[in-house]
Amino acid sequence: FRFKIWRSASPLGLYAAVYWLVGSFATSEMRFFLPFLAVMAILLARRLAVVTSGWRIALLAVVLGGSGHNLYWIAAHIYNAGGWRVALGVETKSSFLSRAQAWYPGPYYPLAEYANTRLPESARLLFVGEERTFYFKRDLVTNSEHDESPLIGWLRAAKSGDDLHRILTENRLTHIVVSVRRIGRVLGRQIIKLPEDRVAVWHEFWMKHVHLLLDNGEAGLYEIVAARPRGEPAPEDLIPVVRDLFLHPEKYKDL
Repeated sequence: FRFKIWRSASPLGLYAAVYWLVGSFATSEMRFFLPFLAVMAILLARRLAVVTSGWRIALLAVVLGGSGHNLYWIAAHIYNAGGWRVALGVETKSSFLSRAQAWYPGPYYPLAEYANTRLPESARLLFVGEERTFYFKRDLVTNSEHDESPLIGWLRAAKSGDDLHRILTENRLTHIVVSVRRIGRVLGRQIIKLPEDRVAVWHEFWMKHVHLLLDNGEAGLYEIVAARPRGEPAPEDLIPVVRDLFLHPEKYKDL
């Protein structure tokens, strides 16, 4: 009996079953199940095509109703997102991408414009607290939201702020992009609590080897320098946030 079921199952059905089973253990992000839904739509259409009983019209009505419901919310999302304003010329690309959206917190587009026009071609950027790198046309180092930031490994290896500066420059990094809005959400999922001395390394490095180039209130672009120009105030805005994040990451894991 089981062998007959196995033989009669379509490859798409087996794919959907395996995808659902593996995905259920691998992730809780529903967006990763979109390929599964596409396959299920094909299987559902195939099943409806062979239904000949009086249920056919009722089932088709349910499917069409669900499709109409989905189309409505897709259209509503597109309208509320506002991307159509740029497509129709109502708003400029720069203005739209520089404004925070519910689905786009911490916009960094002004930083990308600055980097693309004012940083040398040899510049290499380290992204901290931001895994998206759209619009940047310079070499960069980043990580996904589910992977540890390279910065954490370098912090564990560095003996001091000066040593961290050495490690970063040896990796040809010249600038740092920090998302103030998203740093807790992104790094909080990655960090295993760091000791106090590792936080001290970060503090020493930040106070001595970082020069602010641009801050749009949502994200900041910083230059890695041998020593900050004399008399220039240290960019202390991130010190308490990052310190708390490194020492108490459990507070940020559910953001």
